[in-house]
Amino acid sequence: MEQKFLRLTLFILFSSFFVCLNSESLEFLYTNTTAFKGGTDFSTAAAYEMPTGQNNYYIGHIWFPAGFKLGDQINGLNVFPKVGGEIDFNHNTLTLTGDLLLASNGSIAPNFGRVDGNGYSIIFSDDLSITPTIRFIDDTIIDGNNNPMTLGANSKLWVDSGVTLTLQNMIIKDLSDGKIVMGGTDSQLSLDNVTIWLDGDYSFTQGNLFVHNDVNIAGNYAFKYESLQDGYLVDDSRLLFIDKVTIEGNDYFVKGDGNKIIFEDELQVPATLRFKNDMIIDGNDNPLILGASGNLFVDNGVTVTLQNMIIKDLSDGKIIMGDLNSQLVLDNVVIWLDGDYSFTQGSFFVHNDVIISGSSHTFKYQSDENSFIMKQSKLNIDNGVRFSYEPTPGNDDDYLVMIDNTSYLYLKGSTLYAQDSGLVLDTGTVIFDDLVTLSADGQSVASGIEFKPNITAIMVPGSNVQVYGVIDFN
Repeated sequence: MEQKFLRLTLFILFSSFFVCLNSESLEFLYTNTTAFKGGTDFSTAAAYEMPTGQNNYYIGHIWFPAGFKLGDQINGLNVFPKVGGEIDFNHNTLTLTGDLLLASNGSIAPNFGRVDGNGYSIIFSDDLSITPTIRFIDDTIIDGNNNPMTLGANSKLWVDSGVTLTLQNMIIKDLSDGKIVMGGTDSQLSLDNVTIWLDGDYSFTQGNLFVHNDVNIAGNYAFKYESLQDGYLVDDSRLLFIDKVTIEGNDYFVKGDGNKIIFEDELQVPATLRFKNDMIIDGNDNPLILGASGNLFVDNGVTVTLQNMIIKDLSDGKIIMGDLNSQLVLDNVVIWLDGDYSFTQGSFFVHNDVIISGSSHTFKYQSDENSFIMKQSKLNIDNGVRFSYEPTPGNDDDYLVMIDNTSYLYLKGSTLYAQDSGLVLDTGTVIFDDLVTLSADGQSVASGIEFKPNITAIMVPGSNVQVYGVIDFN
């Protein structure tokens, strides 16, 4: 009996030490905490001021129609109704224990604050302007419900080390340098169904960037990926560039898996973009401009597809294949040479129409791997361009492969040249248009240019072919 009485007494004392119920709140005496229960209505003309000197938790159906001002301790929020009016961080921390929904009149006061998101979401119902610095100290999702989020002149979204900030379903307005900052190399920014309007150049300086679904970047400014950590296009995501955006990257950008980068106007590449996974870049018939120091680097064993675009200012070192297994797919592309260009390793694949232009310049094929003109496809060597077949001396002479007779090599006022190792074309169709030059250094059929019996040769009326060296039509 004494043991039972002792256990009961200890239980009552222990329970009383931590919890005391009253009609207004649930008070946690040990931790100096007040939990306001559902049904509380803070309907006042001014924003509700959370108590200072204690931890505050607001749980359930609690109304803040005029907003609130944070207290100086922990301020936990998990309320069901939308919060209206102004949220004043008051230089303190908002701790989410559930999603926070903002009403259409919701706004944020211009005072610094922190968000301890615990993986929960802040969801807004109308335009939202960010004027202060908000520091995210735990994973947080901001969901715009397809509304704009405007970043003010002095605003900053700071993502702490080891924290992921997800921005989704929104239009981010007026992004420029310093307005979204990664606090550490393990900070992460996830963009999901977002349009970004640049208001100046923007540099992503550290941490990881993740693109989900469609992410659009607009504005005549530069988006610079300067982080030494990887940037990812996830699942079936697409990164779209609108207007005349400049994109800069480095050895850690871009990682995808057959995903797409799409641009709706000319896209300028002034520095290195390195592709670590298969990627499709679709230009929508717009120019891709490779600046003086701009280049596309296709990593070892990676396939990059360039389609529906005009590649401007191509010259040596501006499209680099990482190793012999790197592949470049060209699909409905016009290439403008700005100097001689050497394709030194790996393979290219021609789909549909590919035109190489740039009078007086040379496209040098120096790879010791096969490249292909696919079925129903045409490689056009335009006026004044020299296509030079220059694999390693002593290696095969048939690396340029046409799949069948619907594969075309179209020589229009251009030169086809082979060095001493020779060039053999086994299958396909060769069209001679205007004044075409065939030139080979070799002094025998084996070291010249040889057109095998399965080659169909078409001479456009009024055209002529001038021959230097040994050229053999079987």
